[in-house]
Amino acid sequence: MSNVFTNSDYAVLSVMDVENTVNSAWVGSTVFAQRKPEANYGNLTILSYSKNNPYDLVIEDFNVQARFEANVVPTITAQIADNNVGNVSVSNSNISVNSYRANGTLIT
Repeated sequence: MSNVFTNSDYAVLSVMDVENTVNSAWVGSTVFAQRKPEANYGNLTILSYSKNNPYDLVIEDFNVQARFEANVVPTITAQIADNNVGNVSVSNSNISVNSYRANGTLIT
């Protein structure tokens, strides 16, 4: 299994596009990153980019490797550096057997 991108601070494990189910229009993308070292930060950092994000990222930025590395990676690096915890926290509910930790940033 290979990562989408990796450096000494984090690895991008997956990038998922979000589409409107009515018209299949792209409405954004979500990046699942694992900060390093994992023991300090939990399992995942989730960054969701809406279509109208402040970086003017478009669907091709999340689907073409060179564009991802040129355009999206700098925003991930900045968000991870600026947000030690992030503005979203995820924890298991009372009915969840498995526990996972995650933090994230919604970029609108």
